[in-house]
Amino acid sequence: MHWVYTAWDSDGVCLYVGRTSTSRPWRRMFEHAKRSAWYQEASLIEFHGFEKHADMRNAEDELWFTCKPSHNARRPGRVNDNPVPWTAKRLFERDSCGRFHPVTGSSK
Repeated sequence: MHWVYTAWDSDGVCLYVGRTSTSRPWRRMFEHAKRSAWYQEASLIEFHGFEKHADMRNAEDELWFTCKPSHNARRPGRVNDNPVPWTAKRLFERDSCGRFHPVTGSSK
């Protein structure tokens, strides 16, 4: 499975758009927690799942161009001008103590 993830602050500003190809996408968040400035600002992280690598790349490009994440250092080139339909799943949300916890059954 391939994943595109978006991190949002409490005001709904997109902080970061990333991607990973793993069956456990939350492991990528452990890496970000150690070294990414945006991680501490994030109040919501959404994961978007794709079967095909090309669909993941297209969705990442679309999110970069539409959300304009403030913490991404580089911008991808557009792979395809045809947007890929997807549903965002809110998998992790930050609690009042600043820790992320899984959120079940909700989608954007």
